[in-house]
Amino acid sequence: MRDPVDDRPKSDSKPNLRSVLHPAGTAAPPQPFVDEAVSSLFQQLPARAGNGDEHVWKFVSETVSTALIARDIPRKDLCLPRMDVVIPALDAARYSPIKDAFASLIASSMDNRTAHRVLPAYVEMLKQLSEDELVLLRDSPKVGRFTPIADIVYVLANDQVVSVYRNVLPPAVAGACTHKDNIPQYVDNLVRLNLLYRPTTQEAADTSYRSLSRLGFVRDLMRAAPPRAKAGLEKSVIGLSDLGDKFLRACLV
Repeated sequence: MRDPVDDRPKSDSKPNLRSVLHPAGTAAPPQPFVDEAVSSLFQQLPARAGNGDEHVWKFVSETVSTALIARDIPRKDLCLPRMDVVIPALDAARYSPIKDAFASLIASSMDNRTAHRVLPAYVEMLKQLSEDELVLLRDSPKVGRFTPIADIVYVLANDQVVSVYRNVLPPAVAGACTHKDNIPQYVDNLVRLNLLYRPTTQEAADTSYRSLSRLGFVRDLMRAAPPRAKAGLEKSVIGLSDLGDKFLRACLV
């Protein structure tokens, strides 16, 4: 079955997480009431959650405040978030390289327009993701559209199929990752978390896989097939799940 494939032009640049979360030109001018909301949030925190902790205050007053401004939340829609979201998010952000994503999640839970869609499970999901994986999610097409993906396989003389390399993505998608060698694991992890899904019986048009077959490492592996074995691509597609779409809306501005 053929599926619509996303044909948006992709950038080869490698944005850092801050540019992923808050693209240039998207942040609204600071609202004077954001400081008041942040102060109220901090005062609501119990001592065990970091009330009085300089590092927590710095994160809340700077990073969460920036996320609130980027979301351009009207004053009437600002609310205090649930502690079952904020407390684990603050704890996780303390040691995380993706602090901005946790700040965006907290900001989502402080917006009456989106707070009902924020799940406590999102904190646990963020704890299991790297910056590259967030970029892959950000670059995924909208729900209902797909990115071509393939596995390199050898079909041996006895008809046994050996998987040589899994989860090959188009260069325009893979190029945004800093650690490209980790892409197979990234894809597996995103599928495991049900943020991406990969229909096993669907694929895109053959032309969508040309960029994959032209990749240097793909050509090398295809040529390295054992005698009497046939090398090929096992083609399919991958896209955002409904959960992944809601997760993105909560954790990335």
